[in-house]
Amino acid sequence: MDTELTVEEQALVASIARSMGGDEVARKMAEQKVLDTRLVRKLTEARRASGLSISAVAERSGLPANIIVRMENARDRDLFEGDVREYAAAVGLELPQYL
Repeated sequence: MDTELTVEEQALVASIARSMGGDEVARKMAEQKVLDTRLVRKLTEARRASGLSISAVAERSGLPANIIVRMENARDRDLFEGDVREYAAAVGLELPQYL
C-alpha cells in the first residue's frame, strides 16, 4: 500500500495531531490512523466491487462478521495484520509484505 499521504490526508494528520498535543508521537499516531482508514476504505471498496456481502467475507476469511463490520465502520481502534490479510484475501486483494 502506498504510504505517501495526499495533501488532504496531510492536513487531516496535522489537525488530528494538534488535537492530541501536537508532538511527534501525536503526529505519528495520527498518520497511522489516516493510513489505517485508507486501507479499510480500500478493503470495503473491493468487497463492494466484488459483490460480496459482509457475511460472505466472514465465511471466506474465517473472521466473525462483527469484526468485519467494526473494521468497515472504523470502530476498531487497532487493526490486526492477520485480520486485515484474511479480509483482503477474501475479497481478492493481495497486500504488500511490509504491511
